[in-house]
Amino acid sequence: MDAKSGAVERSKSVGKIDPFGLPGYITRVRWSPDGRHLGVVAGKGLKPGIVDPTDLSITWAGGMMGGRMALVFDVAWTPGGELLTGSDRVLAVDSGDGSQRILVDRAECSAVLAVGNEGEILLLAAPTLRRIDPKTGAVAWSR
Repeated sequence: MDAKSGAVERSKSVGKIDPFGLPGYITRVRWSPDGRHLGVVAGKGLKPGIVDPTDLSITWAGGMMGGRMALVFDVAWTPGGELLTGSDRVLAVDSGDGSQRILVDRAECSAVLAVGNEGEILLLAAPTLRRIDPKTGAVAWSR
């Protein structure tokens, strides 16, 4: 969509992420720091993915995050270009090759609130707010 006019420039289902082809189920969209990718959450089962914004092709599609529609899953980007996403565990996904690492296990992640200048993550993981080092997964503090 053109930001100035609001005209739709491209419209396409992100099929590998949303197998139902229902654009109303795209719940989160975040630009990567370099502007080369979109991180999205889509589908009735709430699946995350990485999309190329030039042609809306899928460069990575994650698995169904539990299929629990009552929970809200989120995506965010680290300054180094990893997509952060998750439900009961937070994954860091490399935008180049789709490799994944578990950043936080058993967190019940509901939102990635911010990625700071130093690369630390503020994560809302019910019922706590956590500050996490994305390189090590170490929790600096939890409140």
